[in-house]
Amino acid sequence: MIRYWEKIYAKSENIKAYALLFPALLLVILAMASPMLLTFVTSFHTQVSMMEIDTTLTLGRYKDFFSKPVYTTLLGRSIKISFFVTLVTLITTYPLAYYIAFYVKKNKMLWIVLMTLPFWTSYLLRVFSW
Repeated sequence: MIRYWEKIYAKSENIKAYALLFPALLLVILAMASPMLLTFVTSFHTQVSMMEIDTTLTLGRYKDFFSKPVYTTLLGRSIKISFFVTLVTLITTYPLAYYIAFYVKKNKMLWIVLMTLPFWTSYLLRVFSW
């Protein structure tokens, strides 16, 4: 009998945690989904002039994209480059991360900072330039 109430209590704790998480999760989903949805819908519109867009839905842009070889060539090149960059990144970083996680005992935090430092450059440049 006690196990039953423990299960009920554990479920209610999970529900409380999800209820607290829901507003932030909803905000993140809306902040990410709204621009993507807007871009997708805009891709079906046509541009009349520099500042004017015709809101009639059409597949004209997609027809142009797939009918002109320059666009498909650029798409193929972009996919190929992204594949090779991903492959090189995986081949170089996973062994390094494994080595740092399991074999480095001294200065582990220094190695982690050195690995993540290139991602900070944009932020640090803005901070120092201000």
